[in-house]
Amino acid sequence: AIAQILGLNLSFIRTRQEHERWDDKDRDTGLYSRQYLWDKITEYSGTNTSFVLLLIALDGCNSMGWEQSHQQIQDCALLLETHKPAQAILGTIGYGEFGLLLGTKSLTAATNWAEQLKQKIKKLPNSPEQRSQSTPWTISGGIVAWDSVYSDAVELWSKAISCLEQAKSQRDAIFY
Repeated sequence: AIAQILGLNLSFIRTRQEHERWDDKDRDTGLYSRQYLWDKITEYSGTNTSFVLLLIALDGCNSMGWEQSHQQIQDCALLLETHKPAQAILGTIGYGEFGLLLGTKSLTAATNWAEQLKQKIKKLPNSPEQRSQSTPWTISGGIVAWDSVYSDAVELWSKAISCLEQAKSQRDAIFY
């Protein structure tokens, strides 16, 4: 009886640990969650660690069918994971939207990386429905660097979201 009780308790602990691990990850892409990304932003800003926050949105993702956009999001997530800088933290922040914490304080370096990423995204294969239209995939992005201009992580996040929204209004643009 004790072994059964211990067995149940051990399986409960294992299940809870697996659940907590998945709380940090987006189930569709396997990337870190928005909450995990936010926790890292607040952690880094609290220690005055230099970093750049890059928010990316797949243009037109919400206007296509679920299956098509879901595949596009997964393909983009894989491309981002494959090509992100080694120390970068990558997560999803919304449907077709991603966030990267880049361990650099240079907006120029981050912008150059984002521009290179835009070109790689455009080379991703389109779905059969889009091939006839010859519409390449595009992304928009907002970039901000953590520095003395921002009083806290909330202000930094708000500025990054504002830059992202400006970029999305023009499509295929990067704002900082």
